[in-house]
Amino acid sequence: NNYQVHRLYGALSGREQDEAISAPKDGNKKIVLASAIAETSLTIEGVNTVIDSGLARQPIFEPGSGLTRLQTVRAPLASVTQRSGRAGRLEPGKAIRLWREEQTAGLPKHIAPEILNADLGRLVLDLADWGVRDSSQLKWLDCPPPPALIEAEKLLETLGALDRGKLTSHGRAMGQLGLPPRFAHMVLIAGKHAKASAKRAALLALLVQERGVGGRSTDLVDRYERAHNRSDNRAKNLIKLASRLAEKTVAVKGIQEPLNHGVLLAYAFPDRIAQNRGQAADGAYRFRLANGRGAQIDAIDSLAREEFLVVVEMAGQASSARILSAANLSKSELLENFGAQITEKTTVGFDPKTGKLEAVRAVTYGSIALGKTAKVKVEPEAAQAAILQGIQEYGQKLGQQNGLSILPWRAEDHKLRQQLALLHKHFPERWPDVSDQALLGKLELGLAPFLEGEQNLQCLGKGALKDGLMLLAGHPSNRELNALTPSHFKAPSGSLVPLEYVEGKPILRIRPQELFGLDKHPHILSGGLAIDIELLSPAGRPIQITKDLSGFWRGTWADVRREMRGRYPKHPWPEDPLSAAATRRVKPKKTRK
Repeated sequence: NNYQVHRLYGALSGREQDEAISAPKDGNKKIVLASAIAETSLTIEGVNTVIDSGLARQPIFEPGSGLTRLQTVRAPLASVTQRSGRAGRLEPGKAIRLWREEQTAGLPKHIAPEILNADLGRLVLDLADWGVRDSSQLKWLDCPPPPALIEAEKLLETLGALDRGKLTSHGRAMGQLGLPPRFAHMVLIAGKHAKASAKRAALLALLVQERGVGGRSTDLVDRYERAHNRSDNRAKNLIKLASRLAEKTVAVKGIQEPLNHGVLLAYAFPDRIAQNRGQAADGAYRFRLANGRGAQIDAIDSLAREEFLVVVEMAGQASSARILSAANLSKSELLENFGAQITEKTTVGFDPKTGKLEAVRAVTYGSIALGKTAKVKVEPEAAQAAILQGIQEYGQKLGQQNGLSILPWRAEDHKLRQQLALLHKHFPERWPDVSDQALLGKLELGLAPFLEGEQNLQCLGKGALKDGLMLLAGHPSNRELNALTPSHFKAPSGSLVPLEYVEGKPILRIRPQELFGLDKHPHILSGGLAIDIELLSPAGRPIQITKDLSGFWRGTWADVRREMRGRYPKHPWPEDPLSAAATRRVKPKKTRK
């Protein structure tokens, strides 16, 4: 048998839809690839088998990007039930579902109400026209989401339809056109230029909404030209409707060249003017939108190599959405028509690799750079904030453990920080938290006084970090600090041995010979915390760690002495270390054995 394959969806012409739903001719069989339009009361003759994918395409509005994108979701139970009913409409049939039967019970009963996922611009415009300032005053079957309402209000403010929540005359005129707010604004702006501009704008708006009339090209200019050249009733009716909409605008009289398609669409979508960023590794061309989002277009598309586009529709993730419809916009058109939104901005950046600042001046339209950037001198008032922000961002990127590794720490700075960390552990109400996470939250307090007039981090390597820590600690005296956490330990041998503070513990690394005669274990924090003593061999290798020196002399020392005195005969290893004189020297030659 021969098969006829037809597509069926809302954007098809009436003739194409009739061909899809009519009975097959000459005994052929028909395969119809249908969208959700087949879930309506539409009857297709001769259908006795339905193959259901179990999926549906649902428009989802993203308030953060101002975009509505189609998302593939599991079809609800009501939809799959309706689809299966197509098979038995006129005669017995069967429905084949492409999923396991037990999964049917887990399907949602109904699709989410459109108000929960839609662009609410038109709704907010109508509410303002009715005098409703607070939508919560109304009783809703399903309350509109606050983020979508806020985004709609922002859009209408941008388009001049609202002024601090109140409807403007421009907003009232937008509401009377019966178009979505962006397109209504575009048609009204076009009408102030010329009647021909208003007609062009109205037809563009209708072509975006009435899919298929001008073809399926990504380029809306191409769709516009095709619609004008068509002779079918659908195209003619759309052109007549565009003319009626244009008549409602306050168009200027006289003959003027109509505004280009891209300029008109840019008035509707000023946030979606996009700049070409070149071809990516996968072959697609990437664009950056004025709102900061990313979009892409196939390399074979006629718009792929244009310098600027106005993107009207996109599908997919907002970071790299696929452009579905757009129009070319030249740079000169952008500068001429949107000059008021073009700014010259100096951005001060911080390079964590060099620790230096760099100021760049750029001409921008939103997130789009319109000219070459130029390096300029960093102004002193901006330098301090930029350095602090750079340290903050770098610290957050690395995480809590290494967030401050970018700073030029000296050994004495590290030691002070370790002392303060130990004091905070035992006396948190008096001494500050100096962990990376805590210090990143106190950068302005601890470092700002030492960055005034500076252009890089090197200035902090001359004692500023130590001074900043002391500032956060309330400027304790060296006497108070050293009384609790001394920097050195005075051994019985007379040596001043540095104390280390690691992970909240004091550590003394020393040879046992320098502690002979000491029967009391040393402490810090006014006797409140025992020092970890790491006893070293004459070669500097650890041989024992103890927190009980007295017990060590009376216990383990005998084993250490037995092992060490043959290996290091030049050093004293007395049987009774408590009665021996502490020394840092080797034995005289005449006493060595």
